[in-house]
Amino acid sequence: MRDDREVETTEYNFDKLAFDPVAPGALAPARRSSSTTTRVLRTETSPSQIHAMEEREPPIYMVSIGRCYRRDAIDATHYPIFHQFEGLAVDRGPDARRPQGDAAARDARALRA
Repeated sequence: MRDDREVETTEYNFDKLAFDPVAPGALAPARRSSSTTTRVLRTETSPSQIHAMEEREPPIYMVSIGRCYRRDAIDATHYPIFHQFEGLAVDRGPDARRPQGDAAARDARALRA
């Protein structure tokens, strides 16, 4: 489980996630305010996945949680701060149809290690 940094580099928050330069997230005001902006409040928890994949080789099983920030006007369905929860599984043959079986296999491998 990762509860990573809330201030992220534009490289991890946009570029390494292959954001289209004109995608709404990539056009966030913090990003377009200056071509020299290198740090932003994270707009999603996905940068944690990149950090995890750079830190170790598969198999990787992780859950990323944390606060995210966007410049949304407050209304019934939007708020500038929200919590996100996402998972990542990188392994040979993970099967989303039976996550309990994959988790059991991972736990068994961890106990043998």
